[in-house]
Amino acid sequence: MLVPVAAAGPHPAAFRLTPILAILVLGFAGSGIAYFLYYSLLAHIPATHVVAVTYLLPVGEFSGDW
Repeated sequence: MLVPVAAAGPHPAAFRLTPILAILVLGFAGSGIAYFLYYSLLAHIPATHVVAVTYLLPVGEFSGDW
């Protein structure tokens, strides 16, 4: 959906390393924190409750309930 918009916009002549590293650090840090929280939650409560959190989280996000 965004390809036509991206193709029409301005493009940098060269990629800089700083933004690429920032994206990688944020991606790995976010995934690592989520992984740690998920398995620490799994260690403290039953697996059925952890799965319920996994399945119900998108419902709360799409309903607009923060």
